[in-house]
Amino acid sequence: MEFLGPKSTLGLISVDGSDVVVASQVLQMGLQLVILTTQPQLWHNFAGKIVVGDYRDPLVLDELFTQVDLVFYDNAELELPDLQQLKQPQKLVQGTEILDLMQDRYLERCFFNEHRLNITPYATVVGKEDLYRAVDEIGFPCVLKPIQRALYPKMQVTFENQEQIEQYQLPQGSFILESLIEIKQELFMLVTKDCLQQIQTYPLIQVTRQNTAKAALVVQEMDEVLVKEVQDIAQTIGQSLTYQGLFALKLCTTPSGMLYVERLYVGTVWAAQLFAQVTQSSQEELLLRSLCNWPIPVLEPWMNGCDLMVTDDQLLPAVGLLEQHPQWKLTMQNAFLDKKPAHLGDLWVFAKKTDQLINYVNSTKIWKV
Repeated sequence: MEFLGPKSTLGLISVDGSDVVVASQVLQMGLQLVILTTQPQLWHNFAGKIVVGDYRDPLVLDELFTQVDLVFYDNAELELPDLQQLKQPQKLVQGTEILDLMQDRYLERCFFNEHRLNITPYATVVGKEDLYRAVDEIGFPCVLKPIQRALYPKMQVTFENQEQIEQYQLPQGSFILESLIEIKQELFMLVTKDCLQQIQTYPLIQVTRQNTAKAALVVQEMDEVLVKEVQDIAQTIGQSLTYQGLFALKLCTTPSGMLYVERLYVGTVWAAQLFAQVTQSSQEELLLRSLCNWPIPVLEPWMNGCDLMVTDDQLLPAVGLLEQHPQWKLTMQNAFLDKKPAHLGDLWVFAKKTDQLINYVNSTKIWKV
């Protein structure tokens, strides 16, 4: 596909308005944007063109495809129809394979197994007898999840002992039972794959959770062995996906040092918001560059930084911390309609040295890294 420079037109398939930041990045890069949505009220401040309709309708998609040079998405909840029904399916360079993997836990795990990646033990469950057998194989603690991610987290159940299994009434449907491991550290790595099938990985992100407090950390000095192992995994996955664009890989480590692959994400993720603060490019720019065939930069953090997710309960303490640390930053999320988002904003913390940054965060008594 040819280079799509300024004045080219992109079409964004939007589900819930959560892609407002990437829409803004499209305009900043001098590109035109047409948004397909069923909720035009979410885009009342958007100056571009809006097509109102159901993205699952091939006729509506064709209307979008005929108006733009390229179509993209930044949400895993899409249930796109067979692209062969469309007149210009090649304009969706991301394809739909990654959506299929992300929406179906069983397919995703089969994909990881096929490429010999280390994942937690699991078994499929479609009836109570399957559940008994799976527990015998996997042991306790374990967690039952619906195969279709759209049902998560409403139907997720954790089991600590056999009595809980005996008392549980298994709903109809297909499930996966996974071993529940002790997690020491969550890790995210962003990956781009361009039209020439070249794969680029980006600085490793560490994520920690302390009750409801969530923090993402990017530092200049990382365990080189760990980084190389994650990069190799990312290369393996990237080479095996029929995909062009940005995706994220989530992994975790255990106290014993085991590294597990957990799941894939399409497009941008919360943890990588930090790139806009500590590197020369945002994740939204990486997504669009990889889609539009622009040169892809190699990113190195120019400082150590941490993104502290702010919820409603944490807003007042976050403001208080700004009074103590004027060099920190607080940004608020875009709120749609009258619904207050759980993720209200982000407190940004920076330091020249890693240990100094860790001390800053841990001294808040709310977030911990």
